[in-house]
Amino acid sequence: MHKYFRLLVTLLALCVGVFTVKGEVTKVEPPFWWTEMQNPELQLMVYGSKLSDVRVSISYPGVKISRVELPENSNYLFVYLNVDKSARPGVFNISFITSTGTQVVPYELRMREAGSAKRSGFSSDDVLYLIMPDRFVNGFYQNDYIRDMGDRLERHNQYARHGGDLAGIATRLGYLSTLGVTGIALTPITENKVAIGSYHGFSPTDFYKVDARLGTNEELPALVTTAHSRGLKVAMEITVNHCSSRHPWLGSLPMPDWINRDQNPINAGQQYTYMDIHTTNFDETSAKVGWFARSMPDLNQRNPYLARYLVQNTIWWIEFSGADGIKNSVHTYADFEFLAQWCKEILIEYPNLNIAGETWYTKEASSAWWQRNSKLNPSNTNLKTVMDFPLATAIPAAFTEETFTDVGLNRLHQVIAQDFLYPDPQNILIFADNVDISRFSKKGENRLHRYKQAMAFLLTTRGIPQITYGTEILMYGEKYEGDGMLCPDFPGGWKIDKKNAFMESGRTSREQEAWTYLQKLLQFRKRSEAVRRGRLKQYAIDDGVYAYARYSPRETVIVMINGKSSVANYNSVAFAELPNLRPIMIDVLTGRRIDITQPIRVAPREILILQQPR
Repeated sequence: MHKYFRLLVTLLALCVGVFTVKGEVTKVEPPFWWTEMQNPELQLMVYGSKLSDVRVSISYPGVKISRVELPENSNYLFVYLNVDKSARPGVFNISFITSTGTQVVPYELRMREAGSAKRSGFSSDDVLYLIMPDRFVNGFYQNDYIRDMGDRLERHNQYARHGGDLAGIATRLGYLSTLGVTGIALTPITENKVAIGSYHGFSPTDFYKVDARLGTNEELPALVTTAHSRGLKVAMEITVNHCSSRHPWLGSLPMPDWINRDQNPINAGQQYTYMDIHTTNFDETSAKVGWFARSMPDLNQRNPYLARYLVQNTIWWIEFSGADGIKNSVHTYADFEFLAQWCKEILIEYPNLNIAGETWYTKEASSAWWQRNSKLNPSNTNLKTVMDFPLATAIPAAFTEETFTDVGLNRLHQVIAQDFLYPDPQNILIFADNVDISRFSKKGENRLHRYKQAMAFLLTTRGIPQITYGTEILMYGEKYEGDGMLCPDFPGGWKIDKKNAFMESGRTSREQEAWTYLQKLLQFRKRSEAVRRGRLKQYAIDDGVYAYARYSPRETVIVMINGKSSVANYNSVAFAELPNLRPIMIDVLTGRRIDITQPIRVAPREILILQQPR
């Protein structure tokens, strides 16, 4: 009888994760780990109470305790394990021993998925579709409102939850494949148990848990697997800069320096201090210890325990989810030395993974300074992909103004001309808008020439294009109206929606024209090696026309954009230096045959994408 009782207790311990004799240990992070990682050291952050006198014991082949660290706060313990190559997947017990009893916590080592370390990240071969899960599709209504999460479900309120989730995204992967994108990029999905504004995901209250209103942890790898089966990559957004003021840490800090104490928000200018040779000590210190926002305590990555926690957390999500890449929000606000090490350690585990950092600058040199191997930066950031905010800043005006002197399409030419600053121009994330800046499409805009020109440029210039959800149906939103207005619900993502823009029958004629046009561009891009991987040669503006070529050993594509509201006659003589040219080329958009040995007539606000006949 006693034997079966002990067996039952052990099974219960495995189910709940913790078997408590005295109830001192309440949680261990990471919740589990994997064998055969490149770094054999694993830091376990143990939560509980009165842990200062605890001895820790493990007996499992290939796993040894290398050291135990006791912080000032006895509610925490840091246990460092060495998981060598001989360790096999399985569950072992961690014994926490005191003078009055022993608490046993089961811990699991899992086997890595085959090929996990060699996964390919997103690249210039891809076009990412940026999704804010709360605002895309509601696939599971039972999780719309959870009482203890703190934020209400109010679709009419731009800052409240609207009910979209991972299950909803899974139902629309076929739609995205048909459209022609090759990957999805998710805004942060970790738990945000805050009173208002949790839809955005940038205030984590649990770094190891998917927000329950978006789904469960298990749904994330399932979504990634399904996306992969449809040829879609998945990129996750995380943050290592801050947490929520409602994170449990704030009620009992593991160490006094776990967060930065200067609660003054960093102003935008202070993110230049890392590269500014004229900066003051005051601004440099403020950039390191200031908070991004008063509601989001700034994490002190100079604390080695926290730094290890954040590195492991990122690796845990990559391994657990199967994601193809990550993006770090507000990358330039965190500690520089930590960020360089964070990128380095991730790439040791996943050499082909892509890491993008949110480098929000309006000047090209500042963005280029952050890309790895930059000749502008004496220290290596190890950051593969930066975000091209200078180009995003130029795009709205470039396609609105008449092209003349330094305005209109000259803005694009001048930004691209600064590419000599970047070590790797192909690994720059480019976009016309995102969930933090005003949407490119404008309310009440009847003509589509701005949209068509911008999308043609975005999908044929250098870099990795990212399209914000709803762009294909001309979704709009202005920053001055509130950040929530930049993220409207996708029509048809909720059962009660009267309009379903996921279906052609639910789109207006103008929306359908935009959708079909974007689909045509996306499908063309998939077929064109020159556009995805080729070199770029751009030409000075001639008669209001911005022309550039993408070329590879097997293919040459010429793009011509008229930035005027009048006919242009472009002198094509400069094209003669391009390789593998034929006199007659075909316009991808219309099928028109164009003789490039003669001056080329370009209609008002027209786009030509010229390809050699097959």
